[in-house]
Amino acid sequence: MRNALIFSLLLIFGCSSKQTEQEIFYKELGPKKAKSFKLLMESYEHFLTLNFPQKTSVGARTSELLNQILKDSLNLTFDSLNAVRLLAEIEYSGLRQDIYLYQTEDYKSVYDMGQYLPEPEPGTIDLSEIEDDFEDIFPIDTIKLSEKQKLLNQKKEEELQEYIRTRPYPNENGLFLYSLSKSLNADKNVIAYCQLKRQGLDVSPAILADGYLNNLTEQDYESWQNMIPLAVDIYLFELLVRFGKKN
Repeated sequence: MRNALIFSLLLIFGCSSKQTEQEIFYKELGPKKAKSFKLLMESYEHFLTLNFPQKTSVGARTSELLNQILKDSLNLTFDSLNAVRLLAEIEYSGLRQDIYLYQTEDYKSVYDMGQYLPEPEPGTIDLSEIEDDFEDIFPIDTIKLSEKQKLLNQKKEEELQEYIRTRPYPNENGLFLYSLSKSLNADKNVIAYCQLKRQGLDVSPAILADGYLNNLTEQDYESWQNMIPLAVDIYLFELLVRFGKKN
């Protein structure tokens, strides 16, 4: 239910895009970053072929990927040499920072994001009462833990903090979102997708898989704009986690 609700705000990208929209997107990125982004898309297609060679089209391979994501039965293979070369290219061109930032990085945006994306509404959910109720039911200082459990909890907390420190986060003010929203600003679903990213929210593989499988066809998966979220939110994110630099 949650996946369907979020995806209703998301991105059934239109299938009748004009060539000029693609040209606008790459023009806004600039020649060097456009080259890097095209290499990302090529690498993503190579990744699909590597993992699903028995399928004969990008759409069929994408469908297999999405179904495995929903079944939580992924056993993916990555071309590590290709991945390292791609990450070096997008790092050198500066494209990576336009899409994802690490926690310790600063990014000075010069893009008028509000020109094509309305300002995101602030969150309205107050978690303080929930936290208070939780502490009333389970008073933290009354729970007795063994020394072994304390050490285990400490180790898990350290691992979590290390993951938070080294994982990439969507750049809500980056050139990627600006270029995408400018080139496809007439498509309300693209704008909805950009708005989620604008709030710094991860679009999880499960949400994408559920939305694509329920709203698009295999042929739809092959259009350039429908491939972009999969290449960025699934493939590139995984590459950065597995092979990216650790700050």
